[in-house]
Amino acid sequence: MKEKWSLFFLRSGKEVSDPLFRRLFKDLTSSSSWSYIDKYVASFSAPYSLILTLQGLLPSISEDLGYNISVLLAHRESLLTEHCLRSAYENFPNAALTIADVLLKEFSFGDYSSLPLLKREFSGLSQDLLLTAKAYLESDLSAVRASEALYIHRNTFNYRLERFINETSLDIREFHNALLFSLYLRFAN
Repeated sequence: MKEKWSLFFLRSGKEVSDPLFRRLFKDLTSSSSWSYIDKYVASFSAPYSLILTLQGLLPSISEDLGYNISVLLAHRESLLTEHCLRSAYENFPNAALTIADVLLKEFSFGDYSSLPLLKREFSGLSQDLLLTAKAYLESDLSAVRASEALYIHRNTFNYRLERFINETSLDIREFHNALLFSLYLRFAN
């Protein structure tokens, strides 16, 4: 089975267009979809498993290059993503994190300033889609149990879950995305 590719954002203490930096990360990510957001921020697509590699390598890379680097795995570019990348860089440098990781760390320090951005990620969704996604999480990611709990046909449930994923770009069948939606349910809803 081919591994799913994910969206990563990178923030650096040095310009990301630096040739050494670019070569290092392009070789590491083997991504052709590398784009520059500003002088210090870039985004790229790569296999999800890259986050595990980066978690082990970023401290060494940062030490060798002499500046901080943070990488954030996100479901899409948004104000929440920008906030979490900035927070990761300022508060948790030289780490590869997910949005849920950053929010959990902020919340554990009593910083809830990102809640309006988290709420915004899911604003505009129909109540049916929110209930479908919530039931899926509360049914231990079982579509059968979730459809039974909602008293809807399994195909209807699958259709709604796909709509939720398409409208939010958040595939809650993956742990880090399910955790992010769970944080929304617990803190922002």
